Amino acid sequence: MYMWTPPVFLHCHTVSNTWTRFGRQIVNRFYPNRQVTSFGFHSSPASHTPNGRSLSSTIPVSFGARINSMTRVLSNPAWRSYEASIDSCKKLNNDSTSRSSIPVLNTFTSCDHNTVQLRDITNEQKTIENTPFTFPPPPLSAPTGPQTYQLRSPREWMEWIGVEGAYTVLRCERRRIPPKNNNSSSNTTSSSSSQWKVAGFDFHMKRLYTSYRRSIDDSAPASLQIAERQSRIVIDTLLSQYERTALSGSSSGVGDDSDNVDCRSIVMLTVLWTPRDDDKSGSGTGIRVRGHASVIAASPMSSSSSSIDYPAAVTAALALHPPLSTDDSRQQEDLPNRYSHDFESKLSSWCQRRRPIERAFKPSGISEVLLLRPCRRSPAGEDDYELLEGLTSNLFFVDDRGTVSTAPWGVLKGYVRDLIIECGETMTGKRWNVEERATLLSRLGKKKGGIKRVFATSSVRLIVPIERIVIVNEEGGVEREVWAQEALGGREEEEVWKELYREILERGVDEWLLQ
Repeated sequence: MYMWTPPVFLHCHTVSNTWTRFGRQIVNRFYPNRQVTSFGFHSSPASHTPNGRSLSSTIPVSFGARINSMTRVLSNPAWRSYEASIDSCKKLNNDSTSRSSIPVLNTFTSCDHNTVQLRDITNEQKTIENTPFTFPPPPLSAPTGPQTYQLRSPREWMEWIGVEGAYTVLRCERRRIPPKNNNSSSNTTSSSSSQWKVAGFDFHMKRLYTSYRRSIDDSAPASLQIAERQSRIVIDTLLSQYERTALSGSSSGVGDDSDNVDCRSIVMLTVLWTPRDDDKSGSGTGIRVRGHASVIAASPMSSSSSSIDYPAAVTAALALHPPLSTDDSRQQEDLPNRYSHDFESKLSSWCQRRRPIERAFKPSGISEVLLLRPCRRSPAGEDDYELLEGLTSNLFFVDDRGTVSTAPWGVLKGYVRDLIIECGETMTGKRWNVEERATLLSRLGKKKGGIKRVFATSSVRLIVPIERIVIVNEEGGVEREVWAQEALGGREEEEVWKELYREILERGVDEWLLQ
């Protein structure tokens, strides 16, 4: 059963390892059932321990239901991570070759033609020799020698696989609904139930399909269709595993499933397509389908249906390193980027290619790094930079006229980005409009016609507001602040991103019926 306790927040602006250890000691001593982050201490179920280790080498991040960092959210040690893969390359019994006629998963009556292998990889780690990065200049050089990967992390899981592939990440939400009394006089109750919802499944499958065909292998349409159907089976297998362990009361499920508690769990589910080299018969698909699932949040639902736990604001850093020569724009082009490497495809290689940027620009206290593209726009020919996207997110900027803008080119177009553009076209009574247009770095500091709000979006975190944008130095400290959001003046008006956040929670979420 959940023992829900009020939250304790001990925020500190200087987030160092010393302060983090000190904060953990305080909470462990006086609040043994709370979980710790470097930004604050959030309440969580009593069965959860605060001694989990961050899988990211950059910053300890949030626990529990509040996903308020752009870095990976650490699962509770009791929560499990699973891998599912289809190793058989035989065709499914479906003669149709039209993508539009692919049946939904719950219409399948048998998966006998596919061998789905399911593994618990929560505590599994692999050490392999890693090829050093060759991205100049220093300080972006990568460490050499053996690298250890924690497979419970979807990012490190893909790095360990080490094969270039196309992937997508889905937000899967499970709600546990407690039983209701049918007849108080007879003391009978209905059984509890659960409901799975997957956000943007069709969008993600379409992008996975096009990413693989554009950047990995222009396979025959039939092979891609088989891979899509197998992806549905993999997703169903992983969600069914969480359902079984949760209903059986196992600690490997998605949290405590007390019959009297209405609770919600969020699973981050990654689907990866890579070429296979063992399909010699030519009877099936040349694509190997794998899935990875991990719980990133679990909490009791609020007693108020209208209550929304909005994410906390974070600090972001620009991917601008200290000048090493007089040609700063040339150095910027040397940084790993997506705009010159097939930015329309979501490829697993980006998980490893972006590590030098994280080492250089993402010290403790920085939640996201903003990528830029050099350009010359001023009449004097001075360098300026176009703000493109985050390492794992899309960016939106709100100006003083109420225009919400996002980069039109050079970015991976994500699911929530697509939803926000749709909201701009279909929502009525709004005070703002959405445009796809470039935003220059020089515009951040303008008083008139400048940027008033910045927020990032991703499929799992939905929307995360950014309150500060900084430039970091080589020691990992803040060199200077480039932009900070201002308080709303005069009559308090609701933040645009909160209005969008509520709307997105209602759109594009489909119920998933387990096979």
